[in-house]
Amino acid sequence: MSLAYQEKNLQQKLVITEQNTLNAISTEIILPPKVQAEKDSLKQLFEMAKSKNFKIEWYKHINTGELRLRSIELLQESQDIVHTIKVPIPSPLAQTLNLFDECNIRGHKINKIKVHLNTAGQKFLYLKPKSSHSQLYSAKLIDIKPSKITNDNSFIEISGQGSITSVVFHNKIGISPHFDDRAWSILGNDLPIIKIKADLFPQTSRSIEGIKHLELDKFRRVYCDIDGPSVQWDALKIIKDKGFYPGRQMKKLKAILEMGYGLKNAPTLNEDPKRKGWSDNSFFEKNYQPDLKKINLLKQHYPNDFEFVSCLNNWPSWIEAKNLKSRNEKGTPAVELFDSAADLASRFIEAKKRQNELIAKYWEVKNESTIKSEWVYHWEKAYDSWNLLAEFHNTVAKTIKQRNPELKIGGPSSAWMHLDAGGQNGFNLAHQQLRFMDLTKEHLDFYSHHFYEVKELIINDPNRLNNYGGYLAGRLEADLDLIRNHMILTNNIKPLIISETGTLMRAKNEIDHWIKLKNYNSLMMRYMNRAHEFKIIVPFLLPVNWWAHGEQDAIFDIQDDGSITANTQSLYLDFWQGYKGQLIATQTKAKNVFLHAVRDENIIQFAVNNLNPYRINIDINTLVDNSKIKGIQQRRLWLDKGKIKFENIPRDNLKDIPLSVEETSIIIITLDSEEVEFNSQQLNKTFFAESTLHNTGQATEFILNCPMQNLATSKLRVCFGRKGGFQKNLYVNFNGVKFFRKLDHTNKDGNFFGYEEFDIPTKLVKKINKILINIPQTGGKISSIALSCSNQTIIE
Repeated sequence: MSLAYQEKNLQQKLVITEQNTLNAISTEIILPPKVQAEKDSLKQLFEMAKSKNFKIEWYKHINTGELRLRSIELLQESQDIVHTIKVPIPSPLAQTLNLFDECNIRGHKINKIKVHLNTAGQKFLYLKPKSSHSQLYSAKLIDIKPSKITNDNSFIEISGQGSITSVVFHNKIGISPHFDDRAWSILGNDLPIIKIKADLFPQTSRSIEGIKHLELDKFRRVYCDIDGPSVQWDALKIIKDKGFYPGRQMKKLKAILEMGYGLKNAPTLNEDPKRKGWSDNSFFEKNYQPDLKKINLLKQHYPNDFEFVSCLNNWPSWIEAKNLKSRNEKGTPAVELFDSAADLASRFIEAKKRQNELIAKYWEVKNESTIKSEWVYHWEKAYDSWNLLAEFHNTVAKTIKQRNPELKIGGPSSAWMHLDAGGQNGFNLAHQQLRFMDLTKEHLDFYSHHFYEVKELIINDPNRLNNYGGYLAGRLEADLDLIRNHMILTNNIKPLIISETGTLMRAKNEIDHWIKLKNYNSLMMRYMNRAHEFKIIVPFLLPVNWWAHGEQDAIFDIQDDGSITANTQSLYLDFWQGYKGQLIATQTKAKNVFLHAVRDENIIQFAVNNLNPYRINIDINTLVDNSKIKGIQQRRLWLDKGKIKFENIPRDNLKDIPLSVEETSIIIITLDSEEVEFNSQQLNKTFFAESTLHNTGQATEFILNCPMQNLATSKLRVCFGRKGGFQKNLYVNFNGVKFFRKLDHTNKDGNFFGYEEFDIPTKLVKKINKILINIPQTGGKISSIALSCSNQTIIE
C-alpha cells in the first residue's frame, strides 16, 4: 500500500473521527431592524451610483479586485454663493454618509466659507475643515452616525462668499457593495462543529531555530512614535502598563523640515543658496541642540537599550524628482540628487540624536517604495526603477552609517506583497523583490515589508467565488518561504521587520472592529511561530489619534475634557496582556488550526487560532496528571450575533473547549506547583531546497539537504501559484515515495498563491533528499519547497 493512499485514508478517517458534535443548524438570518435598514440603504446607494445621474469615481481594490465606490459628486454646475446655497443630498446618500471619510468642496475664493450638514431631526452639524484654502474646503466626516441620518430633506448648506464647482463625498479605499449577513448570526452555524485533538507538552521546552522564549520586545508593539503631545503620553503610559511599546513611525522630511508642520513661526529648512538641490545644513546646528527636558522624559519612560523603527519619506521640494509623466506626491528624490537626499537623511538623524539622545535603531530608507505612488520611477518606462530603488537604498545606507555606524538601515518597506503578481506566468514582483535583495546585499541590514489583510468576515469561505486576495489563506507563508529560501541560497540572511501589519480598512462599526481584531490575532499567531525570521513586528494600531477626535481605529479616543477612554481596538492589548514565558511544544493534525504555547513558572498559556469556516471543539492532551492542574481558564475574543465578546471563562477540564470561526483563544492552565519540571527539549528547524521559482506544467526535481538527525516529525510544504488557480493535481515524489493533493479548490478567478503540506514519515528523510514536484498545468510557478523538522532531546 503506497504512503499516498495511506495519507488519503488517514484524511478520510480524520473527517469521520473529528466529525460534528453538534449538528449544523441551517436557518435564515433575520437581521435586527437597524441593521436591515443599513443593508437596504447600501443597496440603494449603489443603485443610485449606477444610475449615471451623478459623477462617480470607482476604485478597484488592490487585493481583491472588487469594484468599490470611492466618491460621488453632487453639484452638476458651478454656483455662486449669495450669502447661502443649499445642495440637496439624495436619500440613499444621506443614510450612508457615515461610510464616507470626508466632504470635499471645490471652487474659487472659498477660503472663508462655512459648511453645515443638515438632516431632518437634528440641528446643523458644522463640518470643521481639516484643509481649507481659496480652492478647496475639505472636512472629515467623523461625527456622522447612521442613526442621525434620515431619508428626507437633507442638504449641505454653504455660507460665505465665492463660487462652488463641486461637492464630493469621498472614501479613500472605497465602499464595498457587499453586505455579509452572516456577521449577525452565529458564525459557522450552517456547518457542523468539528471536534479536534491537540497535544500540549508542558515538560518539553521548544526552540524555534534557537529562539526559546517569547520575545516581548519583538511582538508587543503598537504603531506610534516614542514621543508626542500630552494626550499621547497618557496613552503610552497605559499601554506600557499592559506590556506594549511604540514600534514604528514615519519621518516625513518635507513636512518636518521644509514646512515646519505648518506651525506659525516654526523654523524651516531651505535649499542651500550656493548648491542647487542640496540643503542648507546650518539649519540643524541652529535648531537641534540638546533638549534636556525631553532627554530626561524619554529616559524615565524607556529602558536604556530600547529599540524601535523609524521610516524616512517625502524629501523636500528642491530634492524631488521633477519633469516626470506622473505626479510625485511622496517626495521621490531626483536620480541626480540621491547623494543630496542621503546627506539630508544622515544629518537629520544625527541632529535628532543630538536633540533627544534616544532615536530609532532601525531606519527604513523610504516608505512603501515598492509601489508607484511612493517611488515614481515605477511609472517611468525609461528607468530601471528597481535598480534605482536599490541604488538609492545603498546610497542612503552608506551615508547614514558614516555618521552613525551603530544604526541599522533597511527597506524597501514593501506594500502589496503579492509576489505572485505580474508577468506572463506571474511572479514578476517576486523576481524584482529578490533582485532588490541581491543588489542591496552588501549595504542593508534588514528587509522590511507590510502585510495587510482585506475586509473579509470568513477568510477560508468554501463558497468564495474568487481566490482570496489577502495573506492568511496561505500567501503569507508562501511569501515568507520564498524570501527565506532566497536569503539562504544567496548567503544574505538578514532579519525581517514587519513595520506595518493589520487590515486595510477603517473600523466604522462593531463588525469592522471584529475583522481588524481577529486578523491582528491570526497574523500574530503566524509571526510568533516563525520568530527567528523577525526583528520587530508592528501592528498598525495607533494609541490615540491626537490630531482627530472621534476616530475609532485607535486604542483610545479623546474626550471633550481632554481625557482618554478605551476604544474597542484596545481589546487586542487586553487579549495578549500577560502572555509570556518559555516556549513549549504543541501539535495537532487539524487543518487551519494554529497553535502556540508558553510557560511562565507554573502558568501555561496555550494559544489556539481557528482559521476554519466552521466552529471547533478542542480536546487538549497535556500528558500531565490531572491532580497537578490547579485551574483552567479560557480567554475568549469572538463575534456572536454581531457583537464582540471578550471573556475569561473558567473550565472544569480540557475537553470540548469551544472556538468560534476565526477565533483565537488562550487556554490558561495553572499547575499546582513548579514541580512539573522540563524533561526534554524540542528543536524546530526548516530546511529549503537548492532552487526556487520553477514553471509548472512539468516535473521538477528539487534537492533539499537536511542535516538534522533523530527526527521526531517532518513536514513538507510546497508553495505554488497561478492566475486562476489550478485544475490539475499536485504530485510529489519524496525520495521515491509518492503523494498527491487535489487543487480544484484553487480553480477560481484571481491569483492563487499558497501551499500544501505533507506529513513525511521520518524514516524517508535523508541527509540529501530528491523531491519531484509536478502540477501538470502550465502558466504557474512552484515558488519554493521547505521541510520543517523537529527532534527531541532528553534533559538529564
